[in-house]
Amino acid sequence: MGGSGQYRLGNAAEDEGDKGDGDGGDDVLGGGHGEEATSTDLAPHRQAHPSDLFGSAGTTLTAPSIAIGVEGTPGGGVVRRARSREETGMDNPRARRSLVNRWDNLEEIEAVRVFAAVAKLRSFRGAAAALGVPRSTVSRRLATLEAALETRLLQRTTRQISLTDAGEAFLAQVAPALATIADAARTLLDARAEPRGLLRVTAPELMAETVGGILLELIERHPQIRLELDFSDRQVDLVAEGYDIAIRPGALADSTLIARPLGHGVGGYFASPAYLERRGHPKLPRELAHHDCIVFSGSPRGERWQFQHPKRTEEITVKKRIVANALSVVRLAALAGQGVAWMPGGVASADVARGELVPVLAELWPPPMPVQLLYPTSRHLAPQVRAAVELLLERFTIPQ
Repeated sequence: MGGSGQYRLGNAAEDEGDKGDGDGGDDVLGGGHGEEATSTDLAPHRQAHPSDLFGSAGTTLTAPSIAIGVEGTPGGGVVRRARSREETGMDNPRARRSLVNRWDNLEEIEAVRVFAAVAKLRSFRGAAAALGVPRSTVSRRLATLEAALETRLLQRTTRQISLTDAGEAFLAQVAPALATIADAARTLLDARAEPRGLLRVTAPELMAETVGGILLELIERHPQIRLELDFSDRQVDLVAEGYDIAIRPGALADSTLIARPLGHGVGGYFASPAYLERRGHPKLPRELAHHDCIVFSGSPRGERWQFQHPKRTEEITVKKRIVANALSVVRLAALAGQGVAWMPGGVASADVARGELVPVLAELWPPPMPVQLLYPTSRHLAPQVRAAVELLLERFTIPQ
């Protein structure tokens, strides 16, 4: 503002906020030639006290009672006539509606982000550093927000900053919205970002050729992706073991994972001709109680084998002669005549075609089992994970 007779208006929020961080502030709200400002005092060179704008601690903020215009001139200051609350329209419902419309502006949204940073860090200085802006900007934007809401959000003392009840309630509602905005921006940026970094995938041994082929195509498209593949039939804890993606048959037991369907796989019961000739062909599921059975422990069904009748499902617990967590071992045991085994159709199909394995109780096999692509719950997927998920959903076929 111009020469003698000018009026200096202090930034109340900054004064209090900076005291909370251990040192005072000296910025002014307004300034410059012909700017508009608000104050409750017309005394020259008086810096506004926090109570002028915010009232005493714990009170509800109200709009300033007087609005003035200050113009600086080389020869002295000219003060335009002060206007009352009625003239400024602060008590006018139409004016209040226009205040609500301010939330269409980015500035007010940015003020909310500043408030959330101060509330989290309990420090104006810390919020300024985290946001990469001057501390005076933090104070000014917080003052704008409290004035717009007509509510004190923070309590400031010389030693600490705390949230008022209104501040706590406001933060609880705006924090998820700010996270959603950040995720939306990150999603757009990632859509244009080149996938890179480590990708860890686990899938059953039976699917190694299919899944491996698809992911090799992925790194051809995106050379900056590094692959770590685990093809085994054990149950993997994705989160605990740090895997990005798993492909697994069976119903989803862990609700913290996202499941995307890939199709259905047929599984059934098989034995070698030599075993069936020696021990006989079971005609009913309950006759398996008199047979040696080979159990694949990697199946969700394990030793509880299911059979589908026309109007009901029957489940029996079989007698275990061999238990293995690798389908390759289950298949070899069945081929060696060690008993009846459950296997996915894709594992046994070639052996059945050659006459080396025979389907058992085929008319009562359980319904097809869902095969799903799993990944941990997250609002935001890394670019390499998203690229892998999209390609697997597009290209994956279940071995039959």
